[in-house]
Amino acid sequence: MSLIRGALFYQIFTLGLVGVWALFFPSGFYNSFPGFGMQWINLDGAFNEHLLRDVGSLNLGIAGATLYALISRNLGATRASAIAALVFSLPHLYYHWHHLETLPSLLERVLNITLLSGNVVIPVLLLQKTRGQA
Repeated sequence: MSLIRGALFYQIFTLGLVGVWALFFPSGFYNSFPGFGMQWINLDGAFNEHLLRDVGSLNLGIAGATLYALISRNLGATRASAIAALVFSLPHLYYHWHHLETLPSLLERVLNITLLSGNVVIPVLLLQKTRGQA
Protein backbone atom coordinates (compact mmCIF):
# COMPACT_ATOMS: atom_id res chain seq x y z
CA MET A 1 0.00 0.00 0.00
CA SER A 2 1.39 3.40 -0.87
CA LEU A 3 2.16 5.97 1.78
CA ILE A 4 -0.59 8.23 0.42
CA ARG A 5 -3.21 5.46 0.59
CA GLY A 6 -2.11 4.54 4.11
CA ALA A 7 -2.37 8.16 5.22
CA LEU A 8 -5.85 8.44 3.69
CA PHE A 9 -6.94 5.24 5.49
CA TYR A 10 -5.61 6.68 8.76
CA GLN A 11 -7.61 9.89 8.26
CA ILE A 12 -10.76 7.99 7.38
CA PHE A 13 -10.41 5.71 10.40
CA THR A 14 -9.68 8.39 13.00
CA LEU A 15 -12.18 10.93 11.71
CA GLY A 16 -14.81 8.26 11.07
CA LEU A 17 -14.47 6.72 14.52
CA VAL A 18 -14.81 10.03 16.32
CA GLY A 19 -17.53 11.13 13.92
CA VAL A 20 -19.77 8.10 14.37
CA TRP A 21 -19.25 8.04 18.14
CA ALA A 22 -19.99 11.74 18.66
CA LEU A 23 -22.87 11.98 16.17
CA PHE A 24 -24.79 8.83 17.06
CA PHE A 25 -23.79 8.37 20.71
CA PRO A 26 -23.09 11.89 22.03
CA SER A 27 -23.67 11.02 25.68
CA GLY A 28 -21.36 8.01 25.49
CA PHE A 29 -18.76 10.08 23.65
CA TYR A 30 -18.99 12.80 26.30
CA ASN A 31 -18.67 10.37 29.20
CA SER A 32 -16.08 7.92 27.91
CA PHE A 33 -13.93 9.32 25.08
CA PRO A 34 -11.24 8.15 24.29
CA GLY A 35 -12.11 4.89 26.06
CA PHE A 36 -9.83 2.46 27.89
CA GLY A 37 -10.94 3.90 31.24
CA MET A 38 -10.00 7.47 30.32
CA GLN A 39 -12.40 10.42 30.08
CA TRP A 40 -11.24 13.54 28.25
CA ILE A 41 -14.37 15.32 27.03
CA ASN A 42 -16.38 15.57 30.24
CA LEU A 43 -13.41 17.23 31.96
CA ASP A 44 -13.81 20.32 29.78
CA GLY A 45 -17.33 21.57 30.44
CA ALA A 46 -20.98 20.68 30.54
CA PHE A 47 -22.62 18.19 28.19
CA ASN A 48 -23.98 19.82 25.03
CA GLU A 49 -25.67 17.33 22.72
CA HIS A 50 -25.95 19.81 19.85
CA LEU A 51 -22.25 20.64 19.93
CA LEU A 52 -21.21 17.00 20.14
CA ARG A 53 -23.43 15.98 17.22
CA ASP A 54 -22.01 18.89 15.20
CA VAL A 55 -18.46 17.70 15.99
CA GLY A 56 -19.45 14.21 14.90
CA SER A 57 -20.92 15.52 11.64
CA LEU A 58 -17.84 17.63 10.97
CA ASN A 59 -15.54 14.64 11.45
CA LEU A 60 -17.72 12.48 9.21
CA GLY A 61 -17.79 15.19 6.55
CA ILE A 62 -14.00 15.32 6.38
CA ALA A 63 -13.85 11.50 6.50
CA GLY A 64 -16.30 11.38 3.58
CA ALA A 65 -14.16 13.75 1.51
CA THR A 66 -11.12 11.64 2.37
CA LEU A 67 -12.95 8.46 1.36
CA TYR A 68 -13.73 10.07 -1.98
CA ALA A 69 -10.05 10.95 -2.39
CA LEU A 70 -9.07 7.37 -1.63
CA ILE A 71 -11.57 5.81 -4.03
CA SER A 72 -11.10 8.28 -6.86
CA ARG A 73 -7.30 8.47 -6.53
CA ASN A 74 -7.71 12.10 -7.50
CA LEU A 75 -4.78 14.20 -6.27
CA GLY A 76 -6.90 17.34 -6.10
CA ALA A 77 -9.39 15.56 -3.85
CA THR A 78 -6.53 14.16 -1.78
CA ARG A 79 -5.07 17.62 -1.28
CA ALA A 80 -8.50 19.13 -0.50
CA SER A 81 -9.23 16.47 2.14
CA ALA A 82 -5.79 17.01 3.65
CA ILE A 83 -6.34 20.77 3.80
CA ALA A 84 -9.77 20.29 5.43
CA ALA A 85 -8.29 17.90 7.99
CA LEU A 86 -5.41 20.26 8.71
CA VAL A 87 -7.66 23.31 9.10
CA PHE A 88 -9.67 21.33 11.67
CA SER A 89 -6.79 19.53 13.40
CA LEU A 90 -4.24 22.30 13.87
CA PRO A 91 -6.44 24.58 16.02
CA HIS A 92 -7.72 21.47 17.83
CA LEU A 93 -4.14 20.50 18.74
CA TYR A 94 -3.37 24.09 19.74
CA TYR A 95 -6.37 24.21 22.09
CA HIS A 96 -5.49 20.95 23.82
CA TRP A 97 -1.79 21.84 24.06
CA HIS A 98 -2.82 24.89 26.08
CA HIS A 99 -5.32 23.02 28.28
CA LEU A 100 -3.37 19.93 29.30
CA GLU A 101 -3.99 20.68 32.97
CA THR A 102 -7.54 19.33 32.58
CA LEU A 103 -6.19 15.81 32.05
CA PRO A 104 -5.52 13.88 35.26
CA SER A 105 -2.23 12.14 34.44
CA LEU A 106 1.00 12.63 32.54
CA LEU A 107 0.23 9.51 30.49
CA GLU A 108 -3.10 10.96 29.36
CA ARG A 109 -1.45 14.28 28.49
CA VAL A 110 1.18 12.52 26.39
CA LEU A 111 -1.45 10.32 24.69
CA ASN A 112 -3.66 13.32 23.97
CA ILE A 113 -0.93 15.38 22.35
CA THR A 114 0.51 12.38 20.49
CA LEU A 115 -2.84 11.41 18.97
CA LEU A 116 -3.76 14.97 18.08
CA SER A 117 -0.31 15.56 16.58
CA GLY A 118 -0.86 12.57 14.30
CA ASN A 119 -3.97 14.29 13.00
CA VAL A 120 -1.77 17.25 11.99
CA VAL A 121 1.21 15.26 10.70
CA ILE A 122 -0.84 13.03 8.39
CA PRO A 123 -2.43 15.87 6.37
CA VAL A 124 0.93 17.66 6.18
CA LEU A 125 2.47 14.43 4.89
CA LEU A 126 -0.31 14.09 2.31
CA LEU A 127 0.23 17.64 1.13
CA GLN A 128 3.98 17.14 0.93
CA LYS A 129 3.72 13.82 -0.93
CA THR A 130 1.26 15.20 -3.49
CA ARG A 131 3.08 18.49 -3.98
CA GLY A 132 3.77 19.27 -7.61
CA GLN A 133 1.84 16.27 -8.90
CA ALA A 134 -0.81 16.81 -11.54
